[in-house]
Amino acid sequence: MAPAPAVLVISSQVAAGPVGASAAAPALLSLGVVPIVVPTIILSNHPGHGRPAGISIEAPIIGAMLHRLSELGFLDECRCILSGFFAGPEQVETAAEFIAAHRAGNPGLYYLCDPIVGDDGELYVNHDVAEAIRDRLVPLAQGLAPNAFEAGWLCGRTVRTIDDARNTARNWPGKDIIVTSVPEGDSRLATAVFSGDEECIVDRERLAHVPHGTGDLLSGLASGHIAKGEKIANALPDIIATLDRVIAASEGSDSLDLARGLES
Repeated sequence: MAPAPAVLVISSQVAAGPVGASAAAPALLSLGVVPIVVPTIILSNHPGHGRPAGISIEAPIIGAMLHRLSELGFLDECRCILSGFFAGPEQVETAAEFIAAHRAGNPGLYYLCDPIVGDDGELYVNHDVAEAIRDRLVPLAQGLAPNAFEAGWLCGRTVRTIDDARNTARNWPGKDIIVTSVPEGDSRLATAVFSGDEECIVDRERLAHVPHGTGDLLSGLASGHIAKGEKIANALPDIIATLDRVIAASEGSDSLDLARGLES
């Protein structure tokens, strides 16, 4: 039997209230894909639940972990790298150097960058981190998964409509662009994939309350479908259906209920 494909996830990790890699890893397992997680920060919880306790992982330690995983063969079945939250620009540089070097020896490896820099009109990482993601990671990526604010910030424009998202995607020719949380009127939000001449748009009702971590869950699901050799535009309806199932299972909670929501 052929080994299962794997995805290397470089992002935050939390003990409770799944966000970052803690949301992406279960999503990958639900698709039969092996998650390999290198944390950039380890926290008790997302700050939205209250002040967390934890530790940021120093860039040299991240680099050492990545290189050791490669040396030991754990990345031999890696079909995709997914990056998410970074706590400092040195971490971004370390990840960029590794991704560039690892892809040079593995030309079929796909890199999906979830440029986690902000939402709702403002940055929630330090400006030097956001600039490092924009300048070092975005150019390396075959795919990007920003929310509407992040897509606009990366290009110096505002994304308020699907047409705005489509025009913004043209700034990255040759890349697969997944733009989330695009307003469709006052009551709906759309997620759109733009990939060359192909596009897929799925819109849903705007919900009053959604737990933290839905963006991380979406990018985790996307990376899993990519690792399985699927086109992201074709996979988007399934990704959104899974996301909606998790949100429904999480009703009344401030945390995503992945145990029930990801059940097939």
